[in-house]
Amino acid sequence: MASEIGAVNASTILAASQRKPGEFKIRTDGSVKLRAMIDQLGAEAGRKQITASALIRLRGIAEGVIDPSSEWETTGGFLQITGQAFKLSLDAQGQIQVEAQAESDLLDYTPGQREQIRAAVDQMKELVAAEDLETTKADLRATLAFGVLRIEEMKRFSPAEEFWETQFQNLAEAGRPVKLSLDADGNLFALDQLTHDFSDVADFRDRQTLLDAQRDLKAILSGAKAATEAWQFEALGNKSEGDDYFLALDADGAVTVERNSVPTVTPEFLAADPDGPETTAPWQQEALSLYRAKKGFHFDFDPSGQTLRVVENTLQNLTQGDEIAAGEEKIRSALVSLLA
Repeated sequence: MASEIGAVNASTILAASQRKPGEFKIRTDGSVKLRAMIDQLGAEAGRKQITASALIRLRGIAEGVIDPSSEWETTGGFLQITGQAFKLSLDAQGQIQVEAQAESDLLDYTPGQREQIRAAVDQMKELVAAEDLETTKADLRATLAFGVLRIEEMKRFSPAEEFWETQFQNLAEAGRPVKLSLDADGNLFALDQLTHDFSDVADFRDRQTLLDAQRDLKAILSGAKAATEAWQFEALGNKSEGDDYFLALDADGAVTVERNSVPTVTPEFLAADPDGPETTAPWQQEALSLYRAKKGFHFDFDPSGQTLRVVENTLQNLTQGDEIAAGEEKIRSALVSLLA
């Protein structure tokens, strides 16, 4: 028995003496752990790649250069375009999931935090509506400015191209009061004031003044009545010179004759709001900035859990996964376990 024990000890000593400096005996369980760790990091990298691709797809959809081809793309693209808070994630099978915070149960948050997020979602709807109104007004102002430019070009013998341009030219050449206007769909049209009911004028007295002026101008243009007022002579002067003109009211409610220009054809309700939508908290400005940039976002809280903040939907913010350095640290730890 003693000889057997001695043989085992001798064998152990001999094996150790023959091991080169720096060599370690690899533990089988450590090898399994290392393989599992490498597989896990590879899976995390794969999930990050899927998330990154999804974010690129959503940006393309928001910019109008990519058509959605799946349900999550349609949902995510709509939420991003309309400025609604949402999160993008992957399920256990690596399938992309999109969840609007307006429809989420928000179980990751405390009851108080859930209340703040839901209030922010509602406030964001109002801010987006106000922002969209300003954008629409700006678009309509640009449309009118383009129309004025076309009128000036046509005066320099540029041929009419659109129907409204032909209509405008015909009315102006006939000496009728014509005003560049927008229809209910925001399209340009030439308004013949001799057939207009001025229903767009809110004040009844102003509307009646313009209708009276319309009646007088009809009689003057037909020769049934002579011009007696300054605006009437001005209208006749424009007619004889072939210049466009239309009837308007000055600040005192008196009839005037105007030419079609950007200031004269742009109604007051399309005036720009220099301050934009009114905000009451920093997160609102941040959310509006992301909405204007057509970028996705969601609501969260700062480390204290007290202050609501807006988080852009980026790869780093959505995955909250390990950075490369952290991944390397995991491998080093597994190697230590393997070779210990």
